[in-house]
Amino acid sequence: MTQYDFGGFDPTFFGVSLNFSNLGAARLFDRWRKTQVPLPIADLPVDDRFEALSLFSVLAHEVRHFHDALLAPYGAMVFHRRIQMLVNLLELSTYLFDDHLNPNVNCLPVPLERWWRLTESQRTQWIAGLPPRADGTPWQPMNVPLFNDRTTPLMSGPRPRTLESLDELLHAVSRARAQISDLTFNPQTVRGTASFQPWQVFELSGLFVQFQELWQMYGPEEVQFFGDYIMRERTPYATALFVAGKLCGAVGLEFNWGFLSIVAGWCLLGSYKRDGWNACPSVRFARLTELLAEDGVDLEQPIERLFAHWSQRLRVSTIEEAVTETRALYSRIPSQLEAKVASVKNSFVAKEYAELLIRTTADVARASAAMADAFLHAPETYLVPYSYNRASDQFVNPSLRFIFESLGADMDATPEELEQRGWIVRWALQRDGRTVVLSYIQPLELSPLKFVAPEDAAHLSDLFGLTEFVFSELGHERSDVQRAGRVFFHEAQIEPIQVF
Repeated sequence: MTQYDFGGFDPTFFGVSLNFSNLGAARLFDRWRKTQVPLPIADLPVDDRFEALSLFSVLAHEVRHFHDALLAPYGAMVFHRRIQMLVNLLELSTYLFDDHLNPNVNCLPVPLERWWRLTESQRTQWIAGLPPRADGTPWQPMNVPLFNDRTTPLMSGPRPRTLESLDELLHAVSRARAQISDLTFNPQTVRGTASFQPWQVFELSGLFVQFQELWQMYGPEEVQFFGDYIMRERTPYATALFVAGKLCGAVGLEFNWGFLSIVAGWCLLGSYKRDGWNACPSVRFARLTELLAEDGVDLEQPIERLFAHWSQRLRVSTIEEAVTETRALYSRIPSQLEAKVASVKNSFVAKEYAELLIRTTADVARASAAMADAFLHAPETYLVPYSYNRASDQFVNPSLRFIFESLGADMDATPEELEQRGWIVRWALQRDGRTVVLSYIQPLELSPLKFVAPEDAAHLSDLFGLTEFVFSELGHERSDVQRAGRVFFHEAQIEPIQVF
């Protein structure tokens, strides 16, 4: 079966993730990485040709997402909310194992937010509909207060484990989740059934770098084929490319991904502190489109002058203000964690996870600062796809994670032998005497600028996955989320059960 998309930026992993549902594609990618020579594709069937082009250029696309997230205030704000959600949910997990609140608990309804919002009668009905347990004991879910729609402040300092304090934690996690939703979906950029959201601006930034990578490998014919296929098959990128094409038409240009990459960069770099929701990437794109349709664009102008003009005309923040804001946002997270740990020294998070969280978020902040320095030193190098692709050693080096959806990949070595090669095996099993790997991290050598240890990136990603597994309805079914949650609760001898 043909696989069309191998990426999908995952903000819960500090690095680049490649997803394979097709072992043939995984082997082809491995062959390409070893040779770094463009493989012949012109005579392939149409779908296989697109798959190959996607495969050989996906790394450039996903690395761009990684770098954009370190530069854009949007990326820093989403990361901050995820850390807030994680810390509160880890503290919440201690209630599950509290012998006073949950003396006989043997199951956890997930996602927990859905269970929290059920009435008492709905919960009773749900439990009655479960099949009998193998050991014959009755199902005993975690004791969770009934939801009430009120603003509940989270108490500072140590708190007793009661249903009331559990309710405070649930509200805190829910608020962080809602703030992420507010950032990722903006109703201002919905027109009838058409929607243009921040993720599509990020995808444009990645696509234009990917187009440039394909141009360098294969030339204009394959780039044209690749873009036409995206539009014809109505892939998730089609709407973004259609909107970008309309912008080019409005200013009298043929489709020009160099110009559009500059536009996407300006749209991603808005300061929420100064502009509020007008800093949203999709709002900036919509407003800039209107401005350019009215004023046109002079591509002979230096990029910095174009950006300054657009910000002045629209009365919004400059890219310098945005990059400075991003650096500050990331830098505040470890100090906030340190303050929280100091105020609740005997908490579960302080005992089990403080060192990891503080160390990793501090390293992420250093990575963001390095990206800010590189960008502000030479914005054009970052914003022009040709220059960016040739300057990978000037930007932060990500970890590279492979995920094999359900099928796994047969390996010629044990997990211990793979780790001696520098791999970090995250999920593996033995099948007929062979090692089958479901997820692993492999060294990626693009740049000497390395900040977050791959082991820390993997551990933090598992904790984010556990958070999504327990609480969130969106992303709950992803394989990495399911594995993180089910392994955690299997070890705790508590069965998670899906609430529909």
